[in-house]
Amino acid sequence: MFYDQDNVTASLRQEIYQIDRDNERFRSGIAQQQEVLDGLRETVQNYGEERDSLVAERQNEIANKKVEIRRIKGGDYSLLGTNEHPANRLAYWIASFILLLLTGYLISFYASVIYNAFLLDPLVLAARQAQQNIVSTVTITNVQAFPLVYEEHGILGVLFLLTSTFVFITLGFLLYWFSHSKSSVWHYILYIFTFIFDAFLAFEIVRKIHLSQSIVNDMPPWEFSMAFSQMEFYIILCAGFGIYVAWGLLLKYVLEEFHKILPALAGIQRRKAEIARLEQEIREIRQKFAEKINLLLQEIREVEQREVGFFKHAIEQNDGRMSALREKLRNHLQNSGTKAQNLRVHVTSFLTGWCKCIHANQPQEKAMELVKECHSVVNNFYQTIGLN
Repeated sequence: MFYDQDNVTASLRQEIYQIDRDNERFRSGIAQQQEVLDGLRETVQNYGEERDSLVAERQNEIANKKVEIRRIKGGDYSLLGTNEHPANRLAYWIASFILLLLTGYLISFYASVIYNAFLLDPLVLAARQAQQNIVSTVTITNVQAFPLVYEEHGILGVLFLLTSTFVFITLGFLLYWFSHSKSSVWHYILYIFTFIFDAFLAFEIVRKIHLSQSIVNDMPPWEFSMAFSQMEFYIILCAGFGIYVAWGLLLKYVLEEFHKILPALAGIQRRKAEIARLEQEIREIRQKFAEKINLLLQEIREVEQREVGFFKHAIEQNDGRMSALREKLRNHLQNSGTKAQNLRVHVTSFLTGWCKCIHANQPQEKAMELVKECHSVVNNFYQTIGLN
């Protein structure tokens, strides 16, 4: 109930009061929507923390896998569940490089030797040199074996010369293979066969060398025993059979070391695959939580714009109307007499007596709190009726 001196004052105060109640309702709505927004923001934060936790777990696993890979490369085979001694990687790569060079040497050496032993005709060579006014004899090796065999026999001759060299590569591999057999009979048979084969090649080349020299110089007729007195015979045996044996032993070492490296390579490959899987999981986790967080952020923006924005706009409009009404009420009261002033006098007198009663019946600290609350109520009352 308002203390009104006329209907205009009562109407203005009633309208101000109603607008103030509407604003209270709007502020309550803002508070409710703010609780909703706080809940959504907390959910966004929880999603972010859960995402970071899941990503951190997988990143730690990736770091552990990388450490394990470095340990395996360093020779720690305990991670592989095997008691084998780690391979000597430096020796393995050096031996592999030497094996590659020796393979090239054997191919070129035996290609030259086989050409001289099987395809070269000293008489044809002498006739060709006579046409070109060149004088030379057959040598142990012929670095022009491939061009000459292509010129004389075409592509099939080159194919024969190249594939025939792999007979000795195969013998070297069999030497490694039979070294794992419990019975060493085949092992020794292989050595003997290769030695005899090399001896036959050496014998044939030495014979052709003698024939070639006899065309140019006056030489005694060839006899079987001459081969064993020629240095070329033993050079071919050492350069062929000796290197072939070394190649087979080196192949054995390389393959045995590779057998030791193989579990490490498999273990490293398996851990790299796990790292790739974990990295994929991290991408999927980030994408999944990004979608959830974006949906929540969109909902937050919609609530702020639709609900909170509406309430704030309504409060701003009401505040403008209320200010205008209070100004109108204030002007009306000033032009209407002294009843408003009398109301202030009565309220002040009542408040003063009430405060004295509080101080008389309440402890000092409690009395101060109650008096402060009374003044707040009176000020709100004045503000409501437009007397502030």
